[in-house]
Amino acid sequence: MKHEEVKSILTGLYPRFSMNLMGRTGIGKSDIIRGFASEKGGEKFVEWNKLSLEEKKDIAYKKGEKFILVDLRLSQVEPTDITGVPFPENGSCIYKKQLWVHALHNNPGVLFLDEMNLASPSVLSASYQIILDKVVGDIPLHKGVMVLTAGNLQEDRAYTFELPLPIQSRMFMYNLDVPTIEEWTSWAVENEIDSRVVTYLNRFQQMLFYEKDDLNLIITPRGWEFIGTAIKGVESFKAVEKIAQGILKGKAKEFVTFIKLIEKIPKPEDLLDKKVKFPDELDQRFITISMLTEHYRKDVKKEILKKIFDLKDELDAEYHILLMRLVRAVDKDFFKKTIIGDNKLTEIMKGYFKYLA
Repeated sequence: MKHEEVKSILTGLYPRFSMNLMGRTGIGKSDIIRGFASEKGGEKFVEWNKLSLEEKKDIAYKKGEKFILVDLRLSQVEPTDITGVPFPENGSCIYKKQLWVHALHNNPGVLFLDEMNLASPSVLSASYQIILDKVVGDIPLHKGVMVLTAGNLQEDRAYTFELPLPIQSRMFMYNLDVPTIEEWTSWAVENEIDSRVVTYLNRFQQMLFYEKDDLNLIITPRGWEFIGTAIKGVESFKAVEKIAQGILKGKAKEFVTFIKLIEKIPKPEDLLDKKVKFPDELDQRFITISMLTEHYRKDVKKEILKKIFDLKDELDAEYHILLMRLVRAVDKDFFKKTIIGDNKLTEIMKGYFKYLA
């Protein structure tokens, strides 16, 4: 299943049915679920795992005030974290439930059971009732709660195992594809990932998900997210390489060799004023797009944005579209205001709308 298809399926299944999403490590399964919950909850959305104990106590017993995402890593929990801890009371035994159970009894939301195929058999058994009936012991979850699960594939060598048939029969099962470069770029520009990473991966698309068994190396979209966040504002090539080595290992040198091409590129002002031509060499074209994006980021002005629009005739469509996507992400409101009322820019935008919408 493609990333762009997941949202519509989640919307169709919410909240009645449970769903499982399997896929390679680091391709965005958790991000998709978190994004769905955030959009569904709107202003009421909260991430349970990020709340303090006092905030959890305050929310747990209030009805309908929040839309709560609870994220449980099943590889790290005990059955009592789900079913509750037994306590003697008046000659009988009751199960004291975790606060999250009460929170999702009183509020709509998403219960996300991650690392499903890493869980112990006893934890999986404790999950059966939740997945099918949305009940924890004797406490039903709110009718607006959806149960979602996820897990890695056996190719990831994460000591996973196949989910038992009784679990599979309780929910919709899907395999998530590695994102295409188009899908990842859309996500990256929305999340302000460093433009050097975005342009590098658009140039070397095979590196988005790269594995080399003999080097014990795997590079995932999540790893690129880490790099693209960590190097923002870092201009030293040496520092960028040190940061990238933590994910890319020996491949970090190739990444830095690419971004060093910026030293061979004409000044952004000369390119925008068309005093010099855009580089013909492919690698240089991609790094030039990054350089122009950062030039605009440092000085967001209508004059610069219009000059970037005017590069349309200097660049093939794929390069100019990528440049416009990155530039738009710098300041969407300013981008929109600049276009409104300018017939020439509006006309250019008509051809780009499906890429920038």
